[in-house]
Amino acid sequence: MNNNFYFQALTNSWKLVWKNKILWFFGLFAIFLGGVEWSNLLSRDFLGMFKINSVVSYLSSIGVFSGEFLLNIKAVAVTNPFSLVMILFIFGIFIALFVALLWVSVVSQGSLVYSVFELDHKTKINTFKSMAIGRQNFWQILSLNIVDKYVVWTCSILLGFFGTEIFIQKSALTAITLLIISVLILVILVLTAFIIKYALAFVVLKAQNPFLAIKNAFILFFRNLLINIEMAAFLFLVNYVFRILAIWIVVILMIPLTSLGSFSLYLSGGISFGFYAIFIPFFISVLLLWFFSILTAYNYSIWTLMFMSLTGDRKTSSSIIKKYIGKIIKKS
Repeated sequence: MNNNFYFQALTNSWKLVWKNKILWFFGLFAIFLGGVEWSNLLSRDFLGMFKINSVVSYLSSIGVFSGEFLLNIKAVAVTNPFSLVMILFIFGIFIALFVALLWVSVVSQGSLVYSVFELDHKTKINTFKSMAIGRQNFWQILSLNIVDKYVVWTCSILLGFFGTEIFIQKSALTAITLLIISVLILVILVLTAFIIKYALAFVVLKAQNPFLAIKNAFILFFRNLLINIEMAAFLFLVNYVFRILAIWIVVILMIPLTSLGSFSLYLSGGISFGFYAIFIPFFISVLLLWFFSILTAYNYSIWTLMFMSLTGDRKTSSSIIKKYIGKIIKKS
């Protein structure tokens, strides 16, 4: 590859994703397993996901984990068994929907990686074959996602704890120590996001088990550390621009729902405000799903092509940082 490696990788991946709409479909379901999560690791939204008001804390606050909750369930079973059956039935439906969504999401991850592999080899996508590959590697891919979520959640809880402690410490030395620990945890979070992407490729394209895939992904990442960091930086900027663009689109579309927008609708005598109040949020939801399904497919495409370049016979470009350091050394 030449010196325009990063630009070519970014643009070629975009062309590949834009021309092959089936990747959008796989990307849509891959979103639910954190398709663009790695790009949010340094954002306030990501850090805010693990505040005290989490799902577990909420369930705890309403007494789900207390003995009284079980006693209440027992009381309902005695006094009104039909209500208990209906509650369990509805709960079972939600569980079934969750399992179905999880299955489709995991299969879509594997299908997305394999489809990019086929397209890179100038092969026409076989949707059924790609989904079959995803199904064959379901448990391996699910295992990687469990490891990913476990590390992310654990580190995020620790990060939130240490981050809070920094501001209440009176000792400067203790605060600095906690800050260093928080930075190290953040580094682990970022590395985990990248390594899991390579491990997924090892599972799907090299048929490796999750443990061996994580080991080889770790080796591959650090063997090409600078190139990976530079590509991650470029991709982070791309994701950031996409997110800003999405925010602006939502803001523009929400104008009719503001006081000024509703007044303008009233004066124009056109479509009622009630129609906009229903249609616009629905349209925004569909638009954002479409938007981020493409972005998710794009992210997976980038890292899959990077994986194929680093593990194949192709010549990868050297790191930009390494080139500049080499030039400085030669001049000195």
